[in-house]
Amino acid sequence: MNLCPCSGRFCRLAVVIAAVGAVLVATPGPAQAHICWPPPLSEYADDVEVAFVGRQIDQIRNSGDDYDTLLFEVEWVYKGETGALLEARTSAEPFYEWQFDPEIVGIAAYELDGRLTVDVCISIYYVPQIHEFHEVFGPGYPPGSTPPPAPPAPPPPPDRMPAVAIALLIWAAGFLLICGAAAVYHLRRRSGQGP
Repeated sequence: MNLCPCSGRFCRLAVVIAAVGAVLVATPGPAQAHICWPPPLSEYADDVEVAFVGRQIDQIRNSGDDYDTLLFEVEWVYKGETGALLEARTSAEPFYEWQFDPEIVGIAAYELDGRLTVDVCISIYYVPQIHEFHEVFGPGYPPGSTPPPAPPAPPPPPDRMPAVAIALLIWAAGFLLICGAAAVYHLRRRSGQGP
């Protein structure tokens, strides 16, 4: 008895494809250093002390502490002031273990207990997200330099009230002129002097 409504060869192929798919779905992918995806930077940009793009070059395990000390090579700064090297600690995250990451990343560091801190879940922005730094903080500047001055405020829009007032006066004068001409015409017609 054939339980498959189609040909036997097609059914065997379908079973093999389904088995391979199940194996691929069940097989874990490569371990990720961080499983969190940060929120939009604009949501907490005011809390950020230093925002920069660079790469992690060292990680120091602090025995007895809940955090590691990270050393970054800074390539471009978007907020705050820093040199070419920046040291920050990881926040105490018992559920996530920070792993050394030599890739270029964007870091939004904040101050916690008087120390510059990087949070595993909200501080790390990978290459597809780094554009947010430019959108939120502006063009950035090289490490070791001071932030560029803010662009001057645009000049206030020209005062349009005089132009509006002049237009209203012209309109009112024209209206009165027409009304006056109509009244003169009506009076002359009543007195018999007009056509």
